Amino acid sequence: MKIKIWNAFASNNSGSYTIVGNFPTAELAQDVAKELAVVVAAQDAWIRSDDRNSKSPLEIFAKTNSLNSNDVDNSIDEWPEYSENTTPQVLAIDHQVFIHHDYTVTLPAIFGQYFYVRGGRVNIELNHSHHPIVAIFAFYVDYKVRHKIDLQEKFAQVINELTADSGPLSVGLREGHSPVWKIMGSNFDSHLVIGACFEELLDSFREIEKIAAEHSLRSNVTLFEAFSDDQDPLSHLR
Repeated sequence: MKIKIWNAFASNNSGSYTIVGNFPTAELAQDVAKELAVVVAAQDAWIRSDDRNSKSPLEIFAKTNSLNSNDVDNSIDEWPEYSENTTPQVLAIDHQVFIHHDYTVTLPAIFGQYFYVRGGRVNIELNHSHHPIVAIFAFYVDYKVRHKIDLQEKFAQVINELTADSGPLSVGLREGHSPVWKIMGSNFDSHLVIGACFEELLDSFREIEKIAAEHSLRSNVTLFEAFSDDQDPLSHLR
């Protein structure tokens, strides 16, 4: 008797895509985000239109900025298709620019190219992620004024606002993933670290940044894909 055994995994066409660019200044990051938001919206409208005989907005953008047009050839295949909202989100926070879509095979590589053309660099690219995206924010006060402020008190106020009933660390979280926060360092160099997994990544980022801006905090965000859906990806901070 001959027995054959197969071991297979179910396939999944789409995950999330996220790319993060770092820039020398917050002002430059804002400019880049505004430019990319316009071309992303135009490209999405072009792909969804019935008439695609003309060059796509992304092709025109590539030529205008001397980018590698080969990266645009498959832009239709590399664009979100099965979501209710197929337009990738673009957001600038401090010196960083984020491009994200929660359900797509990938996004065109031209966005990373453009970061370099504008004097930035690609800091993080999470291509086709199936597990939760983990965000770790580091908030700090500019060194020119931190000696005038009780940092422990300021960070305590920020935590209270973030964790309020309608705050971004109370609503919009992925089920089963509780946030974490910690004040680290001495009073002079202390900074506030928060970690969380969000349902709508950049929507929650906007709410967090709004609170940070009200307190004149600078920020830096690190992202990574969790190893699984059921393990705690923030256990190292708890």
